[in-house]
Amino acid sequence: MLIIQWNCNNLVSKLELFKNFLDTYDPDIVLLCELKVEELISKPRNNFSGGVAILINKKVEFFQDLTIGTWNS
Repeated sequence: MLIIQWNCNNLVSKLELFKNFLDTYDPDIVLLCELKVEELISKPRNNFSGGVAILINKKVEFFQDLTIGTWNS
């Protein structure tokens, strides 16, 4: 299993690089931080920094537990 973590520091500006990376390495799980994108599922904040994403390849079986409560950041 290949798990990758990347502090991309503005994903939009590196989108082609990211797509090429996915095509080349076909990772099972990708953890992204510092996305700095305007629209995704988000929690409102006062600045334009941060953002995380967990991407799971379709070939990986997983269980999503939605019973976990929320917390304040």
